[in-house]
Amino acid sequence: MKYLFKPIHMKKSFFIPCLLAASLIFVLPSMAQKTVVTDAAKKAFKAKYPTAINVKWGSESASELEAEFKLKDKDMSANFSLEGKWIETESVLTAKELPEAVTAGIKQSAPGFSVKDAAKVESPTGVKYEVAVKKGKTNLELVLSPDGLLIKKVDLKEEKEKGKEKEK
Repeated sequence: MKYLFKPIHMKKSFFIPCLLAASLIFVLPSMAQKTVVTDAAKKAFKAKYPTAINVKWGSESASELEAEFKLKDKDMSANFSLEGKWIETESVLTAKELPEAVTAGIKQSAPGFSVKDAAKVESPTGVKYEVAVKKGKTNLELVLSPDGLLIKKVDLKEEKEKGKEKEK
């Protein structure tokens, strides 16, 4: 017997897997493990940044939580241990907001490079500045002290290649 249309079971055999796949797209993200923020970390954050707004918590590692937030129109992030111990705070900066000594240190450590991203990093051990700079196809990450001394210089291309070698 010839059918003018394909039999209904053919349509169902195509439709059901599509429906299943579509439902998984919506269900799986909601099943993903959510970050559990400890009361100790929340309390320590609130004590340190009582006027912070738009706070979003995430997990930096199994033992470290990160809160991203705004404070006085500044994008910031603060890391705390699960026990509530403050680890560090990063404040996003523009190139113009960098201290003069840090800007001079960048020019000395990476002549001809321009600043792409910068952050002030505060921790219990002190303050440092992390700066991403670029010149042509070369991207570097510099870590400088407040007085502009170079602490660390990383070629991001070389770092990426080292990471690929470790995966092999």
